[in-house]
Amino acid sequence: MASVCVDSEYFQVGDDGRLTMIPGSLGLREVVYFKEPGTHEFSKDSYPWLARVFVRVQAAGGGSAGARASANQFCSAPGAAGGGYAERLVEASSLGATETVVVGAGGAAGSPTVDGGPGGNSSFGGVCTANGGAGGQAVMTSGDTLIAYSGTAGPLAGIGDIAQGGGAGGGCFRLTGNQGHSGA
Repeated sequence: MASVCVDSEYFQVGDDGRLTMIPGSLGLREVVYFKEPGTHEFSKDSYPWLARVFVRVQAAGGGSAGARASANQFCSAPGAAGGGYAERLVEASSLGATETVVVGAGGAAGSPTVDGGPGGNSSFGGVCTANGGAGGQAVMTSGDTLIAYSGTAGPLAGIGDIAQGGGAGGGCFRLTGNQGHSGA
């Protein structure tokens, strides 16, 4: 007969004498969300079993611009840009004891004839970042003649194993004093 010393949290010896892993004991152990805009702290000591962190950050989109039309006229604005996204697999040994987590806030809406505010950047320490989207611009004045404006450009990609900029805002146009379209 043989005996085996086993870490019972991860391994087990079956009835047939084979050493096997306990299903679900390794791999993804916990998902932690930081959803509220602002600055938070991730403490590595809170997870003594931690080997790697799969980080995903989503930046905030910009706010829409305000628009005001005079009687029998039309006014609209291009859409604001969406926030970028990034993800990275990080070895726990490369992290500090604590890492700062930033959750970007959505851009403020513009009042009539005022640009929308930018969306906030989001990040996990310096290892994974996503850039916030620009706010929509109040570029069209009230009127009744044909005019069109391009949408707001999306932000550049941030930092991560996968990183992409946010989507651009849609363009806007006016056909007449009572027909047109705002940007998405």
